[in-house]
Amino acid sequence: MAGATPEELIELAAAKHARAVAITDHDTIAAIVEARSVADRCGIEFVAGIEISAEYSPGTMHILGYCIDEGSIGSPETRRAEDGA
Repeated sequence: MAGATPEELIELAAAKHARAVAITDHDTIAAIVEARSVADRCGIEFVAGIEISAEYSPGTMHILGYCIDEGSIGSPETRRAEDGA
């Protein structure tokens, strides 16, 4: 569902009786806190994730990462990664 909010995605997953859902935004973890809150409210297991874009020859690769350390959100290392440093 391109363009859907984390809340919409998780509510849809819960309506479809999914037991768990992962959110993997492109190159950001900005939705993790909101998504965790919505998942808790909907009674669905939440897996924090990210989709990392990586340039290589001959193009771009998208790497999925799961079970992000939510305690690191807002850390200096996370901010540098999100800023592309």
